[in-house]
Amino acid sequence: FKLPLNPAPGAVKLECAGTLVFALASEKESFRKKDVALKKDTAIAAGPFSLVISEAKTPDYQAKKYPLAITFQAHKKFDTLEGVAFYDEAGREIESTSGGSSESRFMGSVTATRTYKLTKKVEKATIVFTCWKDWKKVPVPFSVTTSLGL
Repeated sequence: FKLPLNPAPGAVKLECAGTLVFALASEKESFRKKDVALKKDTAIAAGPFSLVISEAKTPDYQAKKYPLAITFQAHKKFDTLEGVAFYDEAGREIESTSGGSSESRFMGSVTATRTYKLTKKVEKATIVFTCWKDWKKVPVPFSVTTSLGL
């Protein structure tokens, strides 16, 4: 397999142009929900999000380290959600890690999920949802021209 030296016969430069879109934010706001039942179908309103726990179970893998996995579902993207923290009844933070996320669209409707794996199995917890207050997308156009070195 051999590529030609130049993109096209007689080419002396390469041009590339487009738009990069950056997500920017600097201010956070937290929403504390106390004594949330960590079970399927629990509804939670947290700032800009109306969530439901779609799954609360022992994960399929790493069950010894993470005996509980909680999946939140919303009908909007989680792009403004900066983080989620779980606390037990004594107010101690339960170590958690992201267990994955998904997003689907159908006929203009969005369904998004985000899973968190917890290192402690509890029936209820205080959950702190931290969101970006001033989150926005900023499109930045670019144009680059370079010589092909000929």
